[in-house]
Amino acid sequence: GRGTSNLIQAQRDFFGAHGFERIDGPGAFHGPWGSGAAG
Repeated sequence: GRGTSNLIQAQRDFFGAHGFERIDGPGAFHGPWGSGAAG
C-alpha cells in the first residue's frame, strides 16, 4: 500500500546517492525492505 511506498520513498530519499546498497553489499537492506516487515 500507500504507507509502504512512502516509507521506501523516504528511505531512498534519505540515503539518496549515498548508495544504501554499497554500505553492506550483500543486500541487508533489500531483505527487510523487500519482505515488507514494516507492513
